Amino acid sequence: METRIILFFLFISIYHLLNVYTDIRYRKTKNLWHLLFFIGGTVFYFVQGLSLFNYFLILILAFIIGRFIEALKFTWPGDTKMCVVSIIWLAGLKEIFPTTTVMGLYIIFLLIVLISAYAVVIYKKGFIWTFKIHMENLKVLMIFKKILYSEKAFDRYPGAVAISIGTYLYAILLLVR
Repeated sequence: METRIILFFLFISIYHLLNVYTDIRYRKTKNLWHLLFFIGGTVFYFVQGLSLFNYFLILILAFIIGRFIEALKFTWPGDTKMCVVSIIWLAGLKEIFPTTTVMGLYIIFLLIVLISAYAVVIYKKGFIWTFKIHMENLKVLMIFKKILYSEKAFDRYPGAVAISIGTYLYAILLLVR
């Protein structure tokens, strides 16, 4: 196995373990860790000899998409910071088109949150109830453009968990391709 892959998994594992622990325990992540691992990810990116233009494009896209998802109240600022740091590390792992790197992690992250939310609702209310309510909501949404019923799955999902799982899944996907 290449040294860069070992370094990637070593540092990203330390970063994610720290963030998952504090996000679950205290419901917040530490800005100092984000900054230190952001600097480390930047060094990792440029040691690979990758493009400065792509680096800034990745940063801008990751920040804009993260702020947009925050504005929709799906995530919190710590989740955006963690996504940006993870994306920089992923971009240094394998050079692909910048939008693919950014969108890949955000899509996987949001899918994990969605699947988790459905799993919680199905566990609480049952599969038949969940399916029936969502079918009724789809009918009303198509006709009246509003939703009849909404079930809150959890108060605050620890985003660090989904981001960590998403980062590892995306890294494996990048390495297999």
